[in-house]
Amino acid sequence: MKIGLIGVGRWGENHLRTLLDIGNVEVVVYDTDEGRLSEIIAKYGVESAGSFNEILDAEGVIIATSASDHFEHTKKALNSGCNVLVEKPLALSSDEGMELVEIAEKNSLILGVGHLLVYHPAVIKMKEMLLDYGRQIYVFTRRTNLGVVRDVENTLYSLGVHDVSILLYLFGRMPNGVSCMGDCLLQEQIEDIAFLYMDFDGIPSYSHITWLSVEKRQEVVIFTDRGVIWHSCTGDEPLKVLRPPEDVDTIDDWVRRCRLPELDVQTIEVDDTPPLTVEIEAFLKAIETKSPMITDGREGLEVLLVLEAAMKSIRKGGKRVRVEGI
Repeated sequence: MKIGLIGVGRWGENHLRTLLDIGNVEVVVYDTDEGRLSEIIAKYGVESAGSFNEILDAEGVIIATSASDHFEHTKKALNSGCNVLVEKPLALSSDEGMELVEIAEKNSLILGVGHLLVYHPAVIKMKEMLLDYGRQIYVFTRRTNLGVVRDVENTLYSLGVHDVSILLYLFGRMPNGVSCMGDCLLQEQIEDIAFLYMDFDGIPSYSHITWLSVEKRQEVVIFTDRGVIWHSCTGDEPLKVLRPPEDVDTIDDWVRRCRLPELDVQTIEVDDTPPLTVEIEAFLKAIETKSPMITDGREGLEVLLVLEAAMKSIRKGGKRVRVEGI
């Protein structure tokens, strides 16, 4: 199978390295930055395309360019008959996202979105475990770092997209409504920090998202009436769980009685396959079987609809906004 890689910047190089590790694919690369392209060719010994159009004779393409180019590049690839895996976000508006979904479906093509952490083995395991953990009470996520500051998309579209995609995957549905507060601190019209609330049929989720932090934190915490499940998506930390003692009648009783230093934290080992490997293998399998990825175009569109509702809420001073369905 021939796969074209459009964009060989920092993240594009990660895609290339992963494709070569997976093997059994012919990889062709393209980038408008000729210096960077020459560097990658010399480093990895891969074939390059002379133009964007030339790379579109591949069976599938991975688009790892800047977010502002996602729509045009994906549209052109789909209209050329290519299956596409595009980095997040799918586009910068739901109207653009819908147009891409319609083109892909009309032409029976695979359209996948790089919502990477949905393919994290720990997140997959969390979804499985929720079946045995009773009623969900609330979810908290945190995604903070120092940089990378973007000039086109804000922190919600750059970082928060992960939290939204994870929660849509875990709950299996879109939220009823959202409210969000955010501030533009470094540039006009580009939020550097956001606090996002989502309501999943009475189950609240709270997300802290910023690229202005002295700590790199990526975590998901799920509080249920049968215990707590949490994971830090940075490094190789295992999935962790807390269960109340058998003599505790209610979660309220447990919380009132327990003290963190006294708790018995259990760890659950999960598959250590890198999420990007799982994601790309899912894309290749989707092309072979003509079956959609978990993060297909419609899932990418749902994420955009949530993000747009969050932005409407910010503009309204944090007021709750209903999330429109597809």
